[in-house]
Amino acid sequence: MRLIEILATAYGHLAQWRQGLRAKTRRTPAASALPRSERLCYRPQICCDTGMVASLRTVPPPHMEGDADAVLRLALRQSREWQAAGQASPTMVIDIPRDMAECARLAEPLIWEIDRQEADKHRVMFSAPPSRGRSDPLDGLLLLSRFGCAIEMNCLDQPGLRLLENEQPDLARLRIPQAFFRDCDSDPHCGKHTLAMLSLAEQYRADSLAEGVDTREEHGFLAQIGCSVVEGAAVAPVLDANATAHFLRATSAAPRQNAIPRPAA
Repeated sequence: MRLIEILATAYGHLAQWRQGLRAKTRRTPAASALPRSERLCYRPQICCDTGMVASLRTVPPPHMEGDADAVLRLALRQSREWQAAGQASPTMVIDIPRDMAECARLAEPLIWEIDRQEADKHRVMFSAPPSRGRSDPLDGLLLLSRFGCAIEMNCLDQPGLRLLENEQPDLARLRIPQAFFRDCDSDPHCGKHTLAMLSLAEQYRADSLAEGVDTREEHGFLAQIGCSVVEGAAVAPVLDANATAHFLRATSAAPRQNAIPRPAA
């Protein structure tokens, strides 16, 4: 009986703590009220099929790079502001450092922040950097995936991808660096490398993201051969929050202007 009373008291304290956190979140200053040096910018990532914004990669100020907790907190706050203004907010992509991808304990605060802000966990994607040959378990990334967040990995991270095969998490996207598709529209050899990476994404039942698309020709070629999402100078620049909101409205009104027609199957 005593144990039941202790557990009831503990759960009561936990509920009060959670309510206090959520009340604090509601009192947090708006993202737009922060000093410019503390605000995030965003890079739209465009779906090749629809021309819609598939996701937004967060671009923090230099002093905030590598601080995934702070970036997530500001990104979720900005997303909530857009939604309150009637603007649908796409998936937010947060870059996390390698040690956080490997350590569940370091990744836990990200889950707490999503819960604290009562955000939609399915509309948050965490992107891990390449392993650089390391083969440590990706416990942090697996924790985030099991929680319900989307995860993105670099196609160069072969050790990491092999580790994931045993755990079978939901890999949302495979990121393809620019080196694999630069001049792909004119260099047959490069085109073969690009196709190989798209095939790898299909193997993992994941979407593909080409990052660093600099020309409309590259964009067109990538769309034609089946790339899912593109990002880069030829697609959309890095934008501040106000410009991002305008970009979202514009693409929602006329999404097909950014789509590249694909050949019939």
